Amino acid sequence: MKQRLGAVAVAALCLVAAIGRAQTVDLPPTLVTKVQAFTGPERTQIQQYVADRVNAWRSSDQAASKRGRQDLFKPLANPQVSVTFRLTYGEFLTQAVQQELSGGTPSRMIVALHLAGECATDRAAELIVQYLDHADESVRYSAAFGAGLTLRAVAAGSPAIQPDRTRELVNRLGARLAQEQNSFVLDRVIRSLDVAMGLSHPSVADLRQEAVRLISVRVGERLRSLDPQHNNVPLLQMLLRAGETVQDEFLTRGDLPAPIVVEAAGLGADAMVYVAKRFQAGIETDEERDLLIKIASTGENITFFARSAPSINPGAATPRPFNAAPRLVAGDQPGYLRLMDDLLRVLTQQPFSLDPSRFTR
Repeated sequence: MKQRLGAVAVAALCLVAAIGRAQTVDLPPTLVTKVQAFTGPERTQIQQYVADRVNAWRSSDQAASKRGRQDLFKPLANPQVSVTFRLTYGEFLTQAVQQELSGGTPSRMIVALHLAGECATDRAAELIVQYLDHADESVRYSAAFGAGLTLRAVAAGSPAIQPDRTRELVNRLGARLAQEQNSFVLDRVIRSLDVAMGLSHPSVADLRQEAVRLISVRVGERLRSLDPQHNNVPLLQMLLRAGETVQDEFLTRGDLPAPIVVEAAGLGADAMVYVAKRFQAGIETDEERDLLIKIASTGENITFFARSAPSINPGAATPRPFNAAPRLVAGDQPGYLRLMDDLLRVLTQQPFSLDPSRFTR
């Protein structure tokens, strides 16, 4: 009996080893990069690869689970991955992703949303959108991260997602930008919208401008709604990042249409006005003071670039800078207020025509 049990044990160990060896075999690169339709055997090969790795990912053995998870990401990391492969691989993988999102723990939902983002298919993007408003902050963060991964695939030219679904992703990120209270999630939302600014394919090139508009409008709204009596450094750090993203868009491209430029100028002015209110309320720490000066500088830079934009100022001389923010560095708050008000008067006139009531303080 002992001899028989020993033989069974050896056979079982051999079987486990064989399974382990089978799971180490990657999909051939020629399959991952193939642009033609897959044959029946090729589809079966992809389906089996996904099934094996999903089973490993769900294993109670941590090492096996980690290998399974890593193997699921591996084919999508190929820079030459084809749309054909994304569609087929995503077809099989999103079934498992949906199951994990429906009944998994937050840690497994995080991985599932990352996988959905890498798939960059319509169905995967649909799942991401559903979880951008999830109650758990880590899940919202991962949904925003997944959206950025999909947008990066679109920017790289190998998406398996329709333009309308891409637009939905960008618009939902914009909505999250208006609502998100967690600074880390907000940072990820801004970073993903920044990816959208790199889209150049003709079918979605307009989303670059839409991302600038969404950041300008939503962040401007948030700055106007903040209570200047309260210190909110973590949130301000993320709003500064948003302003710097718009500023960098002017520096790297600068060919934004006039309506977008006007919205960006409004953001810059909103930033400067909020800083003025906060200084008047009383700064509590040197950290906040330095942060507010950066926000004022970024806001003023945005207004300068907006006033210099070809769509606003075609062929005209470079407008004069007001240099309001440096007055804060010098400790001259009255000087900052005076120069800021001069700038705001310019922005409430043609061609910007911003509403003066927007800047009451």
